[in-house]
Formats: sequence, C-alpha cells, structure tokens
Amino acid sequence: MKGRDLFAVLGGAVVALRASVARSVEPVRVGFVSGGDAKGAAAFVAALRDGLAGEGYHEPDTLILECLYADYIHSSTFCSSSRSSSGGVSS
Repeated sequence: MKGRDLFAVLGGAVVALRASVARSVEPVRVGFVSGGDAKGAAAFVAALRDGLAGEGYHEPDTLILECLYADYIHSSTFCSSSRSSSGGVSS
C-alpha cells in the first residue's frame, strides 16, 4: 500500500468516526421560562427555534426545548419566595 493510499484510508476512517460520534451525542436541553403564557411567547419561541436551527440544533435529534409558562400568575413564577435563593438551578 502506498503512503497516499494509507492517508486516504485513515482520513476516511476519521471522517466516519466523527460522523458516528456526532450521531450518538445526546440532544442539547434548553429551557425557556416565561412569566406570561404560551400564546404571548409564541413569536419569541419560534424565533428561538429558528436561531437554534441556524446553528444546527433541530428538535428532537439534537435539541430538546422545554418551555415553562407561569400564565401571569405570580405564585407560579420560577423564582417565587417559597423556593431557595438559587431558584433551584444548579450550575
């Protein structure tokens, strides 16, 4: 086998390996929290999905977009006084 043939085979193997790794990665999970309702945030969520799709993230293969709406009810908001000071979010 000539040197250039070896490099061609190794290059092809690397490309195939990277493609299989990219497919096996778990989807990215993105959360959206709104104090409003789903109808009021529909345009923003659509723009968010479009922007993420532009970066290569598509539901459900590479993206899980979770939306939480308080429906304008103050006690339902994410950072209500009954929760911890960290808001239940870990870094």
